[in-house]
Amino acid sequence: MVKVVLLDRDGVINVDRHEYVKSPAELEIFSYAKEALDRLRGAAYLLYIVSNQSGVGRGLMTESDLDAVTNKLVPAVGPFDGIFYCPHKPDDGCDCRKPLPELLRRALADAKTRGPLSEVWMVGDSPSDIAAGAAAGCRTVLVTSGLNPDYDPAVFDVPPDYIAGDLTEAVRLILTAG
Repeated sequence: MVKVVLLDRDGVINVDRHEYVKSPAELEIFSYAKEALDRLRGAAYLLYIVSNQSGVGRGLMTESDLDAVTNKLVPAVGPFDGIFYCPHKPDDGCDCRKPLPELLRRALADAKTRGPLSEVWMVGDSPSDIAAGAAAGCRTVLVTSGLNPDYDPAVFDVPPDYIAGDLTEAVRLILTAG
């Protein structure tokens, strides 16, 4: 049986920026991210990044810039079983931009190639992460370490299953509730 944790990137693994993380120089990884992710790896979870990256579609960065950010992130926090980005702008009409669940479904389809899924989680810092996770059949954890540190139920169409201050606390919840 396969256990999976899907993770938004900005605000969960690294500090989010209002103007997007557009280059490796702008990537500020949370000091606790590697240890938290290693705890999940040690408990045999597959880890996937599922992240909207509309800075590409908006022309603020190229796909090569996005790759460069990823190439800095992965050695610092450890490997992922897959990384899925939506590079489109919100009004592009794609099917992969969260809150739609397609990006998550792609990651889960990859995970299913390793066996039947027994446990699936989505960890994110926004209403769109939680909505996508719920639509894809995940248990959801909202972390308040992103740009919106206060949970306001009024802005969530779908409430999170759990709320955590950061990725470390989210991992603790996952490992206890799993």
